[in-house]
Amino acid sequence: MPRLKKLEIKGFRSLKDVVWEPGNLNVVIGENGSGKSNLLSALKLLQESANKRLRDSVLAQGGLRRILWDHRASEIEFWINFEVEAGGPGLPPWGLQYQLAVIPFGFGAGYSIDHETVTYHSAGNPVLLLESDPFRCEIKAWNGDNMVDMSGPDGVQRVDPVYEGETAFSLYGTVEPRFVKLLRLFLNLRVYQDLTTHGASRLREAAVARVEQRLDSDGQNLAPLLHTLYEESRDFKRTVNGAMIAAFGAEFEELSFPPAADQKIQLAVRWKSLKDPISAASLSDGTLRFLMLVAALANPEPVPLIAIDEPEA
Repeated sequence: MPRLKKLEIKGFRSLKDVVWEPGNLNVVIGENGSGKSNLLSALKLLQESANKRLRDSVLAQGGLRRILWDHRASEIEFWINFEVEAGGPGLPPWGLQYQLAVIPFGFGAGYSIDHETVTYHSAGNPVLLLESDPFRCEIKAWNGDNMVDMSGPDGVQRVDPVYEGETAFSLYGTVEPRFVKLLRLFLNLRVYQDLTTHGASRLREAAVARVEQRLDSDGQNLAPLLHTLYEESRDFKRTVNGAMIAAFGAEFEELSFPPAADQKIQLAVRWKSLKDPISAASLSDGTLRFLMLVAALANPEPVPLIAIDEPEA
């Protein structure tokens, strides 16, 4: 199972210089303003950068200068390490490290990517697969023993540096199989902040019936996700039912997904003492948030990291 092994952050919001090596279960506790939520925000920013949304994410936060430590750090720098189990028995795990440094540029919200690397580790031997700065971008392919020819005699593909505010990794991440693996690890990180359950939130409405495998970061695809997993996986259904009984007592019967309109379904909860199921439109915020937590934590497909901001809420 892949896992996030280490995260280093410098110069981001309240995190001047932080190293985090998560275990299997982590509870981050601290005073208000101590940086708990900023740890998750850093993970989310890295995920956005891998998905070609770094520029949008930085602008949504008011520009790079607004998220520099103390508004005066010279740059924001991240190192993130993943460990991946080997594909066969007796083989050692291998790892991937991604490094990204972003600096303010010009006035206002402008920024540039100062440097960026992707490094592959196996049996303690690091191999630099990508190296990029404002003047050059080099991509190398590695077959485990030797460099693979990628258009150059030295096995190096040289491409134009990135100027449009997105990372070289996100733009060229499909040229090497391990880049693809790393992209999937980034995109499968699950950072849950701002889970909205108010009366006007989309998760209370009927949703188009579709296959969903992961709970979105805002939780709004809860109905189709539960419908997919509850109907397809007996283990997931058993886990959800057990959690609901533990939280709400033996009065809980099951989840149901009655059709609401053309190709749409409605999330509902059946209670033993009531004739009709209670739809998501009428469920309490607490019940919906609890279902979100169960949907995120009981997912049968493992991911490198699930991070939940203020789970007690």
